[in-house]
Amino acid sequence: LTPPPAWSLQLGAVGRGLVWVAVFFFLLAILGWALEAKGETYRKVGKFSFTAGVLALFGTFLSLTTLFLNNRFEFEYVFSHSDLKNPPLYRFAGLWSGQEGSFLLWATCSALFAFACIRNMGVYRRWVTIVTSSFLAMIVAILAFESPFKLAMLDGKSFVPEDGAGLAPSLQNYWVAIHPPVIFLGFGSLTTLFALGFAALATRDYKSWLPIIRPLAILS
Repeated sequence: LTPPPAWSLQLGAVGRGLVWVAVFFFLLAILGWALEAKGETYRKVGKFSFTAGVLALFGTFLSLTTLFLNNRFEFEYVFSHSDLKNPPLYRFAGLWSGQEGSFLLWATCSALFAFACIRNMGVYRRWVTIVTSSFLAMIVAILAFESPFKLAMLDGKSFVPEDGAGLAPSLQNYWVAIHPPVIFLGFGSLTTLFALGFAALATRDYKSWLPIIRPLAILS
């Protein structure tokens, strides 16, 4: 049996670790903004933690993408959704062809949209961050327990299968690289819209949010 290369195992460990890092920072962001009234320090903690959580999530996505593009079949998720015959487009699309990857794509798209919009939320930023961080913490926590970075093991040792099981034939169409990202970008944008609506209710300001939400709603 061929043992996995060290870089692959290290990258998998980084991906698993970043999932937990993201959960930690999203929870810390909730705490920081919840205690904002106690001082500016808590506000700064909330801002920094949300950014750190988003970056950790992006790092997780990049780690899994690298494993797929390099056919690292020693990881069960890559083995189950890719093979040596797949062209690069399908290798990349294989990332979200299973449950774990779909959750990761969903979380990444939600984080991307929120990160791009959060600075323009004004007085609503506190509650938008709390709601968005709560959602991201929960969905990323799923990835902590249903990890796409699990290794294929035999007799207690990791090994590299000769080939993967392959992408399902029904998904081997160029739309698999277009449709899911577009759909999940839509889901992600709606997360921010929901958070902004919640913020308007929490602050009891039902007018000031309209100019903010209108272009976001059109984009969604």
